[in-house]
Amino acid sequence: DPNSPHWGVQEYNWFRDYDICSLGNCLFTLEWNNCCRSSAITSGTNTPWNQGILYQAATLYTVITPCNSSPQYYPLPPYICEGRPITLPMGATDPDGDSLAFRWGIPFVAPNSPFDYATGYSITQPLGPSWNVSLDSATGDLTCIPNPGNVVTGVIGIVVEEWRNGSLIGTSFRDYMIRVQPCPNVLCGANYAEGTIFEDADSDCLLDSNESGLSNWQVYILPDSLIL
Repeated sequence: DPNSPHWGVQEYNWFRDYDICSLGNCLFTLEWNNCCRSSAITSGTNTPWNQGILYQAATLYTVITPCNSSPQYYPLPPYICEGRPITLPMGATDPDGDSLAFRWGIPFVAPNSPFDYATGYSITQPLGPSWNVSLDSATGDLTCIPNPGNVVTGVIGIVVEEWRNGSLIGTSFRDYMIRVQPCPNVLCGANYAEGTIFEDADSDCLLDSNESGLSNWQVYILPDSLIL
């Protein structure tokens, strides 16, 4: 609904096949960049939409046999609620069973040009001084504690490291825009389990018969909150 006050997400996927597994003992860095970032960003300089975006997507070491697979990220909700604590699963799983470690990363706008955070914001404080944000290095969980938790749209960078037999064999990077906005004062946790997805057209926190057939819209039920 273009008139809805709540954000949704459109997902686009681009694919290109490259056979690099036969090229032994090489290090490949995959990057993609474009202009521009969203004008909704409030954690950057006064003109964040003039800043491009550079995805340093992954590093691959072809010395690995068989060829290494990259981690698979968990899906995320389109926004979180003002003044409400939440833990976001920013982590991933690895199809090869490699160990994963998570750390803060630097979002870039172009090669050698980091994202320009505004005063009060930083790599480890991406939502500013009104939020206490922490990253679990083992799980990738991102915990956001309101203090008091103001409305903001921030840029977060997280690096995922792949480890095998004590050696670093690859990295991947997630550059994510996270939006904090006011939410309806509705508690859904008592009605549905965390992770339940449906379209709640009338915001009653119930999956009604007239809503079950709707498509292309998702509602993420998080603990004690409703996210449309």
